[in-house]
Amino acid sequence: MEPEELVELAAAAFPSGDVSGLCDECLKRRFTVAAYVFDLCLNELEARGMVETVDGVAQLPYDCDLMVETMLTRPDPDDGGRA
Repeated sequence: MEPEELVELAAAAFPSGDVSGLCDECLKRRFTVAAYVFDLCLNELEARGMVETVDGVAQLPYDCDLMVETMLTRPDPDDGGRA
């Protein structure tokens, strides 16, 4: 299966964006698919020279109109509100 097909398959599993009703195992399976697709795309971006490193942190070319706040992007109140 091509990476594009995997992305479409994974996206189809979340038609409303609401995953609150999924069981733990279903969430883990979907996360595994998403991580696999991410890894494929990251490797391809790296192979094309599109990943830069600034101060030891990979800078990815990421554009998204569908940003979702997560524990990784949510401000940390214990850190002065910085994500």
